[in-house]
Amino acid sequence: MQFTSPGNGTLTKIRLLVNDTTPAGHVKVAIYDHNPATGLPGTLLWGGASTSVVNGWMEWTTPAVSVKANTIYWLVYWLDTGNGIRYQSEAGNHVWWFLTYGNWPSALTASVGGSNSNQYVMQAVYQPAG
Repeated sequence: MQFTSPGNGTLTKIRLLVNDTTPAGHVKVAIYDHNPATGLPGTLLWGGASTSVVNGWMEWTTPAVSVKANTIYWLVYWLDTGNGIRYQSEAGNHVWWFLTYGNWPSALTASVGGSNSNQYVMQAVYQPAG
């Protein structure tokens, strides 16, 4: 999911809203910078560890990842099995890839599996600079 940072600061957490009454498998989250040449995620800035899926808000604490005001970033989640993730129709932009669950790619350069205008419910929590 693409988002624009509202101010300079340091990313502290990434959250994902799972909407599945029978959650299964594992999930992890990451943040990538934006590649203006492709309009897609570019280079991995931080990738979280795999954890068991639970229904409701899931949260990962990040190390100090600097974010800049008015700069585009991408929040990414990766599931090893099918689970429902809360989304809002026509609320933004997201893309997906079909990759074997494993280590985070240093850059997302493979062909996109698809895209649409749904926005999955994720949050980037940051500490404003100053």
